[in-house]
Amino acid sequence: MLEDAVQALKKVGLPAFVKPATGCNTLGVKKVESLDDLMLALLDLKTMADKNSGFIPAPSAAFFRDYFKLYLDVEKYPLALRDVAIVEPYLDAVASCSPDGCVVDKRVVHWPIIDQIRFDDQDAKFTTFISPTSEPEDVQVRMREVYDGVMDRMIRLGFHHGIAHIEVFKMKDGQLRLCEVNARGSKQNQTIYNASHTDLNQDYVYLTAGSGIRPAIPTETGRYGMVYLVRFRVLDRPGNLVDFDQIEKIKKDPDVIITLEAGPDDDVTSFVGSAGNHIAILYTYGDTREAVIRKMADVLQVIVKKPELLTYKIHYGLCKSYLQTDVEG
Repeated sequence: MLEDAVQALKKVGLPAFVKPATGCNTLGVKKVESLDDLMLALLDLKTMADKNSGFIPAPSAAFFRDYFKLYLDVEKYPLALRDVAIVEPYLDAVASCSPDGCVVDKRVVHWPIIDQIRFDDQDAKFTTFISPTSEPEDVQVRMREVYDGVMDRMIRLGFHHGIAHIEVFKMKDGQLRLCEVNARGSKQNQTIYNASHTDLNQDYVYLTAGSGIRPAIPTETGRYGMVYLVRFRVLDRPGNLVDFDQIEKIKKDPDVIITLEAGPDDDVTSFVGSAGNHIAILYTYGDTREAVIRKMADVLQVIVKKPELLTYKIHYGLCKSYLQTDVEG
């Protein structure tokens, strides 16, 4: 492991980010400033995988292990059953977007591009998706070209039917840098698409696989959707951090959806990383970009008992450029 770590840092430089290759929701993602930091981060990931058999970001988790043994030649590809960490360079981007889409019978279908909000006070700066994007049309065209290039390579490797979204960084000089590729659907994306677009159903793509049916191109509805993972900087009983009674009341709002990841008295595992673990997923809908952000801030004011402990603080001053301000509503 030490030799691999040294070689990785020689290639990408410092600072860098380390994350599990099969991760999601920023679980286990950590910024490292030295070889010692990297070794500690790798050890943390191994410890989480060893102590928690259901630690999804680990390929050795039962879900991945059983799936790979069933569908892959694991003797030919033994690394599929090993926990692999990605070490990538730290990129100081001004914006992050996620072009989405699917492949049907080797042909690409474009879905929306969605934005992420930037939080300058965090190591993992980008989170919280908003659909549709506010990027200019010319930037969207370039991002779709990046998406098409990735999909073309995946198709040549055998990805003939399925869903995939990528994350693209926009740098200060306007260049686009590919951040990651996710060859899967996203429940979070689908939930905000339900407000922002028509003719977009991820399940439809899966259910029609191999039939030759090509889904329609989604169209914008004129509404917006936003998703936010309720994360805290400390490990505590969920009931001490969130008001579950208020959550039940807010669920009646047609422009709010709350998915709970833990109950008020549940034990919460500390997934080591820059962002921490989340205990709920919050979605808001509205007629403007500003409306969904304001609704999100309103809901968080009601349900969060200790807002000062939130990892990512949603302010009324979040502006169209995704940059956080100190303006209070």
